[in-house]
Amino acid sequence: MRRKELETTEEQAMDILKRSAYGTLSMVMPDGSPYGVPVNFYLSERENAIFFHCAKDGEKIRCIRHCPKVSVSAVAEYTVVPEDLTTLYCSAVAKGTAVIIEDIDERTLRLIQLSRHYSGKVLSDREIEDKARRGAPHTAVVKIDITSVTGKCKPQKQN
Repeated sequence: MRRKELETTEEQAMDILKRSAYGTLSMVMPDGSPYGVPVNFYLSERENAIFFHCAKDGEKIRCIRHCPKVSVSAVAEYTVVPEDLTTLYCSAVAKGTAVIIEDIDERTLRLIQLSRHYSGKVLSDREIEDKARRGAPHTAVVKIDITSVTGKCKPQKQN
């Protein structure tokens, strides 16, 4: 990283991933061209992994089957400061290997965890579990085993 003073620790980068509303998944298409797409995800720090869901057949699945090495970039904070011609931000990039989860029970569990991450207290545990069980047979879930994570923050200057 060129601007070392903006670099975060690995722990801070993981926190940025955890706080981000979504990330951009970057992959390589079978024809060798790049493909980046926004995804909802959740981070399991315990497993050092990112999980997201998608259609069982589509660009993401084809890309992962072609080349499982992927990255996810996410921004947790972003403020433009026009009078200073700058931007304040905290971002992170996780690199890793994507694995399509085949086991239906594990897919269901991961859909439950993803739903809890995004639904807050809007849905009951039972509602989330019922929706996940109904959706799991028709939904792909992908685990990204993180091999490296970096972060960068340009925080607000202290007066």
